[in-house]
Amino acid sequence: MEVRFSNVWLKHLSENYDLSVRRLGKLRAKFFFIRLNALLNANDLEELTRLPGHFHRLSGDRSGQWSCDLDQPYRLVFRPSFHQHEGNNDNEDQGVKVHYVSVEEIVDYH
Repeated sequence: MEVRFSNVWLKHLSENYDLSVRRLGKLRAKFFFIRLNALLNANDLEELTRLPGHFHRLSGDRSGQWSCDLDQPYRLVFRPSFHQHEGNNDNEDQGVKVHYVSVEEIVDYH
């Protein structure tokens, strides 16, 4: 999948491992890069759910977003963008072709 970023800070972190270690810490930076590679290499959201990292859809006020584990309690939050075609129901996102994912934040939302 194509990976985009919601802000310049996240994009810079994704381009520079040393900067990520300085800003996020060694463990969180390591998992950040592992999860980004998983997103880049996955064909669809269903494939992500079978990978380590607890990739899952969020609900409530975070409806439409997905999350995966970094170091506890931090999560990488991203939003899939789907190809628009007839019959596409954005609420049924598994099995639907993802155009790209937008990495939105690294956060402890609990």
